[in-house]
Amino acid sequence: MIDIKIRYQASIFAPSIDATPQNISEMMNLFLDKGVVPTTQQELATLNADAIAVPQLRFSLNSPNNEWVIHFGIERIDISQNQTDAKGNNIGSIEQFSTEASDIFVRIINKYQWKANRLAISGNLILKEMLPQALDEIYPKLFNPTRIYKENKPFEWNFRAVSHIEKKINGNDEILNYITEANRFTGQLNFNQSIVPLDRIAVNLDINTVPNNANNRFEKLDIIDFYSNVHGWYNDLLNELIEKIK
Repeated sequence: MIDIKIRYQASIFAPSIDATPQNISEMMNLFLDKGVVPTTQQELATLNADAIAVPQLRFSLNSPNNEWVIHFGIERIDISQNQTDAKGNNIGSIEQFSTEASDIFVRIINKYQWKANRLAISGNLILKEMLPQALDEIYPKLFNPTRIYKENKPFEWNFRAVSHIEKKINGNDEILNYITEANRFTGQLNFNQSIVPLDRIAVNLDINTVPNNANNRFEKLDIIDFYSNVHGWYNDLLNELIEKIK
């Protein structure tokens, strides 16, 4: 039922790796086999004492076509796999992505010997084209609409649900945020100078450890265990949504 894969992203929240020549060089050497090149960008840091957002120089390692991006942000590292064609045919399964992300994170953890305080994975997808009647039938499956919207089917809507679910990470209990977003939208997809009209369902899924526990507790084995299991939790979340709206 998935038609377009836009992006997968994995994140760990850990000490910042600043955009210094030495750090960029060390990370380049760590990922020589990935064929990545460095780029720099400004990122707004936490407000200072005068309540002014202070820009900081950060860096990323990008594959030549920007399919893969390792972004070294402020107290976090994000790994993204992005679509390189209109359908995202280059993007494989969430399991394949999780395995690749885990390998990248472990290399960094091994080098710096520090721990992370949050782990996350997310995906952005667009479901296949459906007839207008089929799209209209999804809305009452997800909502209990008021009279106006029962009698006048909306052509745009936003569904979002977040739950806390306890899972084991390397044998330890952790509370995870399970986030599902499903949105009907109309518009156009502009990709590689091609304009494609859309009336579709976009799905955004996100599973992450809760932010209120700021303890740096996730070591290498925890990260490996999380990314060895989270793709299954992600697929459960996606499959339940798809079954609901069929």
